[in-house]
Amino acid sequence: MKSTKLILMILILLFTVPLNSAAEEIYIWLDQDGGKHISTQRPPNNANIINKETFKPSSPEEIRRYQQQQKNMAIIEEEKNKIRRREAERQVDHDRFVKEQEER
Repeated sequence: MKSTKLILMILILLFTVPLNSAAEEIYIWLDQDGGKHISTQRPPNNANIINKETFKPSSPEEIRRYQQQQKNMAIIEEEKNKIRRREAERQVDHDRFVKEQEER
């Protein structure tokens, strides 16, 4: 009777405790509108996959930390792109101003 309970407990633990050896795939992809997504779920077939990494988490918290890190990196990259666009717009405005001054 005790061995049956022990076996049952071991089976319950085996099926309820996640195995750390399982690898997660992290997808970074763009949707049709250019929105960036970071997910452990496979993106739709029409999505543009930017990056796919295999990652062995030791805990759900590690997955969340990794996903947050990827989101932060995406935010930083978007801010860099905004700065580049503003600099390009300023350069165009400057060139236009110089051209107008030369025409006078």
